[in-house]
Amino acid sequence: MTSFTNFSKRLVSAAGYTIRRPAAPGGHLRGIGNQDDVLADFKARGFKPGRVFDIGAAGGTWTDAVRPIFPEARFLSVEPRQTAREPAVRAGLARGKQLRRLPIGTLGTPRLYVGR
Repeated sequence: MTSFTNFSKRLVSAAGYTIRRPAAPGGHLRGIGNQDDVLADFKARGFKPGRVFDIGAAGGTWTDAVRPIFPEARFLSVEPRQTAREPAVRAGLARGKQLRRLPIGTLGTPRLYVGR
């Protein structure tokens, strides 16, 4: 078994790749650049947000990706752009989100849709 393992490592190395076990969240050997890994590292180091804001939420895909990492946090998703508002509202309702329509400014100005 050892000779096969060594052969495999040499073969992979010759092709320019490295095989290694993933580092545990919060470890000093973790790579950077992957949002989920970075947020998992924050959590492993004791970061526990009470509220997370997703400004420019569009369809809420970022919130959906981050919510499993910080399930105890309350999420506030904001989408002020009119062109993205209707798809955001439909997507939020389809996922069973509570949505509130809040005014931004005086009467007659665009409205802001906030999903919780």
